[in-house]
Amino acid sequence: KGVLTIGVLRLLQEGRIESLDDPVCKYWPAFAANNKSTVTIRHLLTHQAGLSNTYPEDATLDTLLDWSTMTTFMAEGAEPSHTPGEETQY
Repeated sequence: KGVLTIGVLRLLQEGRIESLDDPVCKYWPAFAANNKSTVTIRHLLTHQAGLSNTYPEDATLDTLLDWSTMTTFMAEGAEPSHTPGEETQY
């Protein structure tokens, strides 16, 4: 988590991300599917997106480690378990 946060803050510093409060779909349009259009970068970094327990049904370790499978699932299949920003979940 720490390394990812440093990377995101570096993108912010360089102006490649305008604000932590930007919706993720501003940078990854496919992410808006399944009620995720209001999920912000800050929600993801603070565990408030409602996606902490979201993974493909019958997922194996190989599935979870497959970049293409997981990015497609997170964009198209994942749905928040609560309204983004209302709860913190790990």
